[in-house]
Amino acid sequence: MKVGKQTQSVQARGQHTYASKEEEIAANAKRWMSEEAMVAFTRYIESKDDLKGLDYEFDELVHQCLNVEDYLKIFHHFNFTVKIKKLGSADWMSVMYFAEVKSICMIKLYACYPLGQDQYGKCYARENQGMGELRHPLKGIYDMGREDIQPPFYYEDSDSDEFDPATVRSLSSDDDMS
Repeated sequence: MKVGKQTQSVQARGQHTYASKEEEIAANAKRWMSEEAMVAFTRYIESKDDLKGLDYEFDELVHQCLNVEDYLKIFHHFNFTVKIKKLGSADWMSVMYFAEVKSICMIKLYACYPLGQDQYGKCYARENQGMGELRHPLKGIYDMGREDIQPPFYYEDSDSDEFDPATVRSLSSDDDMS
């Protein structure tokens, strides 16, 4: 009987540890994505004379989508809200923004745009991944992805140990992994 209780206790601790680890990973990912969105936002407001001197703070990461076209071209789209207080005002308002963090050949590029009501600009990455709620600006420069790339992605093995982006392709429902 004592051994049974010890076994249950060890199993319970293992489950708790596993759940805690998943929660920690999710919290770290959310923190990282929020920080990346705020880098894009900060660069955006620094480029706008009418927004300089604005009080702001991150509010909430609403939606996100990661797109990998190949090893050298990756982008992440975010919808997030920022609390903003204009100069001389005591009231804070929450404003929705779109941000793109793109990595091309290991160089990060940032873009950020405010979003109006019901703005759903074109994005193949969003459509291909079923992320219909992720909003995009109707006007602006951001990567829309390619219509022909579908997740999940996998690497086709070859005789060479060298990476060849041409061997990375998307799985469709007709493909067999064997």
